[in-house]
Amino acid sequence: MSTRALTCPLAALSVAILLTALAVLVPAALPRAQAEGFNTGRTAPSMLVFDASGSMDADDVDGRTRMEVAKEAVTTLVPMLPEDAAVGLMTYGNSDAATAASQEAGCLDVKLLVEPDGLDREGLISAIEGVQPSGFTPIGLSLQKAADALPEAEMRSIVLVSDGIDECGGPPPCEVATGIAAEHPEMRIHTIGFKAEQAARDELACIAEVTGGTFADASDAETLREELLVKMTRAIQGYATQGQPITGGATTEDAVDMPPGSFLDVLEHGSAAIDDGEGSSRFYRLQLAPGEIAHISATMVLPGGDGVTNRLAQLRLRTSSADGVDCRIGEIQARAEADLGQGPLTATIATPRMGETENLACFGEDADGTVVLEVERTGDPALEEAVPVEVQFFAEEAVDLDGLPPAATYMRPQEPLPVPADGEQIQAAFSFASAVSDVDGPMRGTIIPGEVQFFRVPAQYGQQVRAALSLGEFEAPEGVDLTL
Repeated sequence: MSTRALTCPLAALSVAILLTALAVLVPAALPRAQAEGFNTGRTAPSMLVFDASGSMDADDVDGRTRMEVAKEAVTTLVPMLPEDAAVGLMTYGNSDAATAASQEAGCLDVKLLVEPDGLDREGLISAIEGVQPSGFTPIGLSLQKAADALPEAEMRSIVLVSDGIDECGGPPPCEVATGIAAEHPEMRIHTIGFKAEQAARDELACIAEVTGGTFADASDAETLREELLVKMTRAIQGYATQGQPITGGATTEDAVDMPPGSFLDVLEHGSAAIDDGEGSSRFYRLQLAPGEIAHISATMVLPGGDGVTNRLAQLRLRTSSADGVDCRIGEIQARAEADLGQGPLTATIATPRMGETENLACFGEDADGTVVLEVERTGDPALEEAVPVEVQFFAEEAVDLDGLPPAATYMRPQEPLPVPADGEQIQAAFSFASAVSDVDGPMRGTIIPGEVQFFRVPAQYGQQVRAALSLGEFEAPEGVDLTL
């Protein structure tokens, strides 16, 4: 990969679009027949497994039963799923009187209500409305049956909602999940404990942890609805890390050479606090020609935690010379709570032009063009879990300004862009490295709850990047806000 092939005198701006965890974008002018056959290639087959045991009949959620609230959460979720999703529904419990009266029979009563071979919105809603809580809680058996029922795919997911522990005496559910992870490393199990006691929460958290999934705790209707939306978003599509594999050094002295391009590394752990310096770091050596600017970004997505939302994560970039002198060019741009479904954390740096900055040793006339980059992860969400980090480095060449008009002294006011009513159907991209290229004109597509999409916009000297975004026609369920 040549350096010159990745440098040019224009800026490629990656624009991220985030729709919050309670919203969805639908194509504004997409004919129904075309929508039904369109597949973006982004979705992973997913199975929603619901606890329908007798305990779900308890009326301890503001005067309503747990099952009533659970049904409401599913009927809120289903209209928000993308057209190309493949979502199935499975229950345990939901037994007839004779089966519910026998633990032996009840512990085998796992029902596949909707096959995960497409998106049958009416079937999903009809099936969940027909569920009647009774019987036992065979969580381990339901996980194995859900895994067996999902079609082969590069990524597959199970979302489990339960209010209690497995009471059927088979292998512990966490042990079953461990076996599923070994047999199907591409499969994630996300879990939600609804009005669950501590033992059940521990069991559900273990299931998620051993499969690389996420766990959350819900005790009221609003939280269950929100967590179900977030978990299904994670199940259907997560951030798509991309890049050439690289292993950065552990210290400045061990920094590895990084040419311009997109790279994928791993940050092994976080730390107790975001500013304690006890997290994990990687070091890379960049080489800039005279007059060049380094544009650097680092992006990570944490796998989620135990449902606690007051834990901060941070991604930080620092630069130094080859002999360890601080370049004083760095930025903390990625500091956020990790369990809110906010999408990726990204930190960025744009350096001064090499050899043209008198007061910074790294970029002055005597500089040799070497800059050492440190990427550091701190904070306690998923503290002990290794997390992929996507690092991008682009070198902007010096631009010959002869014959070009002078730079504007202020931003010129512009009339608002008209909101497009139609446009080219696009396949969304879910990382900086895979951002949709050469965006210039109207487009249409879909975005699902909590999803972040990326678009790469080429901007020549003197140009401004402008965009207008709009939601298509969509009737949001009661109590759900649409925010783009």
